[in-house]
Amino acid sequence: MLTSATVDTYTATAVLSVAGDVDLAVAPDLRAAINQALALDAGTLTIDLARVTFLDSSGIAALIHGRITADVIGTRFQIRNLPPIVRRVLEITGSLDYLGGTTADSAMA
Repeated sequence: MLTSATVDTYTATAVLSVAGDVDLAVAPDLRAAINQALALDAGTLTIDLARVTFLDSSGIAALIHGRITADVIGTRFQIRNLPPIVRRVLEITGSLDYLGGTTADSAMA
């Protein structure tokens, strides 16, 4: 899994870009990357999933943990640019709305 985090100081938004398979093997790395991005102390954390090719339940758990942590510290959390397979998994599990993904955020729908 590749990740990169940037902060737009004008909009107070941190963007964490994720790529590859997000499964049991890399979910701890995603959780750590989200925690590091939250530590940047931006008003919003956006997780860009455009380059994610697979997402399993452990990846979803890492995203939900990030959302819970963001809520606790008062940071807005959202996901964007969802590939169709990722979007479908999040819809089926009922976690799409909770994670801040919307139809407009879908990159390839």
